[in-house]
Amino acid sequence: MAMRQAETPRAPVPDKVPRAERTRPPSTGPSGTEPAGSGAPAPSGPAPQGGAASAPIGPEVPGRAVRLAVVLVAPEIPPNTGNVSRTCVVTGSELHLVRPLGFSLADRYLRRAGLDYWPALALRVHDSWPDARRVLAPRPVWLFTGQGGRPHTAVPFRGDDALVFGCESAGLPPDILAAFPERWVRLPMLPGWRSLNLSNAVAVAVYEALRQHGFPGMR
Repeated sequence: MAMRQAETPRAPVPDKVPRAERTRPPSTGPSGTEPAGSGAPAPSGPAPQGGAASAPIGPEVPGRAVRLAVVLVAPEIPPNTGNVSRTCVVTGSELHLVRPLGFSLADRYLRRAGLDYWPALALRVHDSWPDARRVLAPRPVWLFTGQGGRPHTAVPFRGDDALVFGCESAGLPPDILAAFPERWVRLPMLPGWRSLNLSNAVAVAVYEALRQHGFPGMR
């Protein structure tokens, strides 16, 4: 869906932060639960650097053919992106952020929502949608919008797809939607409501794509 929701975005701020380095995956509690004390902010450390030329970080899953790309275009609310980052880590998906961002990548609310999963995130930041499109080509692109399209369960996800979501206040820009009219996807809802929360919508879409491939490498 186009991620229109009644949350109040922050004004954009510079997102220049130090270069990230590859780190080991975070530890978790029993059965994949959060570690003790996970309600506290994530440990401080190097945060991912922006720029279209920055390489994805985070571990690959050996022998796994499915590697989705979640793309957030101009996200505005840091906890939403933090929650999306956590979904990406536990599903082995990449996260692509397209500027302008409504927050700094060092934002404490962003990192708190991501917990200690953040260092294991496969993250790439792009200066613009054209930059992101060049990097993601030739992967299939699916645009999640409330303006129509097929339901997410009717999309034949290939496994390396780019799942693209707009900002919380306005959804995807008209020019992006116009470029891929046959690639619109909607999440079914009852009539009269605007949308799901952005991070919830991403989770629904990612898990449907993984379900179609039998949740490879997951348990």
